[in-house]
Amino acid sequence: MTPEREAELAKAKAIAATIEAQFKIKDHEESVRNARMVLLIVAIGEIVLGLWQAFGPLNSMIGLYVEAVLGAIFFMLYFISKSYPLPALIAGLIVYILPQLLILMISFSAFFSGSIWKIIIIILLTIGIVAAAKIPKKVESNDELLDEIESPLEDL
Repeated sequence: MTPEREAELAKAKAIAATIEAQFKIKDHEESVRNARMVLLIVAIGEIVLGLWQAFGPLNSMIGLYVEAVLGAIFFMLYFISKSYPLPALIAGLIVYILPQLLILMISFSAFFSGSIWKIIIIILLTIGIVAAAKIPKKVESNDELLDEIESPLEDL
């Protein structure tokens, strides 16, 4: 094999590796987007729950305040996660689990109400954290390699 052919082959392999890495990054970014949506859904759910506690059968204004603060925190984390997905998703998981532990200490039976939703939310946030950890800080572009490769069709 000629040195020129070996160089072209090395460039082609580098381009293929870059394209494969970009597909993996897109998969991780999709998981992060899904986790960001979980933050948004939890934020809306907390606010709705607070409104139900305040104006529903409980008539608990304290519940409204607590849920409004939690909803605001999740909204803030949703917007922060656009720029800093890993820290925001970790904080979201912690902020979601801490009140659940408090509920567990207060009332064991209340902790298990809605447990399927709680498990789903924790799993989705965890998947988002794992995906955010796999996204590289900076993706190096091999566009110059693409420009250097001569197309086999140019010879025709």
